[in-house]
Amino acid sequence: MKQQVGYIFFIAFILSCQPTVVKQNIEPIQFFDLDKYFKTEILMLQDNITSIRKRVILNDSIEVMVLDSFDLNEELSIFIKSNINKSAWADKYTVDTIYEGTKVKNVIYNASDKALKTKKINLSFNDEATISEINIVNLVKNTIYTSEQQLQYIPQVFYKIENEQEVILDKRNRLGVEGIFLK
Repeated sequence: MKQQVGYIFFIAFILSCQPTVVKQNIEPIQFFDLDKYFKTEILMLQDNITSIRKRVILNDSIEVMVLDSFDLNEELSIFIKSNINKSAWADKYTVDTIYEGTKVKNVIYNASDKALKTKKINLSFNDEATISEINIVNLVKNTIYTSEQQLQYIPQVFYKIENEQEVILDKRNRLGVEGIFLK
């Protein structure tokens, strides 16, 4: 009997020494990751540009300035906030890919859910299969407020943000920002 109890304790001891297997829920990437892309772009830009020539348009007034001190995270945050690479949205966007021969020229994401802010992302690729341009359309619309944003980014060269806002009982306002990266 003592021997059987000893075997039971021995087996229990051996089993308790087994490594615990932890399952991780690694979500596959569904869409192009704007967050990762722009964080990488910001790191490269910080090393390669010295200033930004910025043009700001508010309705009919235009202001042009050259910024020697700037925060690229702030300048490009609107692009990062347009990221659709979330597992909850895997079935909320359709994807169209346009080829030229065997090379991908464009990947276009269109929202199929009207409640989503980011309505469209168009990624254009050059012959080296790297991104040559990103265009994004964001739209927020409710009974009080409408805001439509057109975003354009040309890697290492230029960004453009056009925003039209209309608030009930107020006039339509147009805001535009264009930034050219200077080396």
